[in-house]
Amino acid sequence: MRFLKVTTFYDQYLRQFYRRHPLLPLEPFERQRRRLLDDFFGWSDFYQHALRPLGYDAHELVINAEPLQRAWALEHGVPFPDADWAFEVAYHQVTRADPEILFLDDTSTFPLPWIERVRAGCPSLRLVVGWSGAPSDHRGALAAYDAVLSNVPEIVAALQEAGKRTFHLHHAFEPRVLERIDAERAPTLGFTFVGQMVAGADNHGERQRLLLRLAERTDIRIYSPSAGTSRRARLKRRVKPLLRPIAAALDRLPLPGELRRRVPLPPADSPAYARAPELPEALRRRLHAPVFGLEMFQLLRNSRATFNCHIGASRRSASNMRLFEATGVGACLVTDMKDNLASLFEPGEEVVTYESFEECVEKVRWLAANPDQAAAIGRKARARTLRDHTYGQRAARLDEILRELRG
Repeated sequence: MRFLKVTTFYDQYLRQFYRRHPLLPLEPFERQRRRLLDDFFGWSDFYQHALRPLGYDAHELVINAEPLQRAWALEHGVPFPDADWAFEVAYHQVTRADPEILFLDDTSTFPLPWIERVRAGCPSLRLVVGWSGAPSDHRGALAAYDAVLSNVPEIVAALQEAGKRTFHLHHAFEPRVLERIDAERAPTLGFTFVGQMVAGADNHGERQRLLLRLAERTDIRIYSPSAGTSRRARLKRRVKPLLRPIAAALDRLPLPGELRRRVPLPPADSPAYARAPELPEALRRRLHAPVFGLEMFQLLRNSRATFNCHIGASRRSASNMRLFEATGVGACLVTDMKDNLASLFEPGEEVVTYESFEECVEKVRWLAANPDQAAAIGRKARARTLRDHTYGQRAARLDEILRELRG
């Protein structure tokens, strides 16, 4: 069964990756692809690796890595357009791969016309399956999917209620990570948080509030893409709303439409002038450069304890990737208590849980004073994750779902 997973990586990660490997864009496509996947960002090739022993001819595409895709287009005689190159090149890659199952790993990324075009150009295709890890504003595209998978039970329930065939599938840990990091290193860092912290985003509101209070009461170090916001970018965000009166004045002038369009200011009613929310200064002082891939796994391993808080879409359920990434490398995870957490890890033994800010602070301070106990919890967590929560086990469940869908 030919299985093709199509993904996008964070743009910030890709810029960082290619800065670390400045000569890599000169290499052939396959060498670039292998180097990129070997950094173990996101899901990397984890499902490809886990599905092949089950009889799948599984492959992976990262469609928004520009040097990688330029190399493929050049090697296959496919034009590389100036605009929309990611989806245009990906269309040719998918149709040439001739998959029977197409797995698109973010339903908010892939537009409906592109999926329909792929279906028309790929007669072998039997199933298009999508992944939804967070609420999406692109529900119209869901009509193109034969089924949707999600790690969040709340999303599964909502989509099923809306009539979409949807299945739950937990995130997982890839054991090969332990071969690529110093997995036995003693912690060199204290309390950390690694992850997204989006100012103004409804789903990140509780996480940001907790992190702000932790920044005031603990020694937490925050490694987040939010640290990539430069002073110049923050200044630009502050200046933009001040330009609205100028744009309004221009709009009132009797200028020909073509002349007005040449002025590099959008119309006054454009959302471009809306003031973008910013992180509080107390949080920015705790920020460190984001870490991804193997660097992220090593930092988690180096932490005495690491913090986790689910986004708003998963209010009742333990569901995010950090549960398995942190425990898989043996970090002591401090995570918010959820209804189903005890079915994944034993609270107090394999993970440390909190139900309030004060309880979180109390337990973080206890772990700082008792590093041996923190290390013991991390060891138990790693054993549990390697026993119950690997991509090999998730691939077996994915295989069951795909067999059910194929009838």
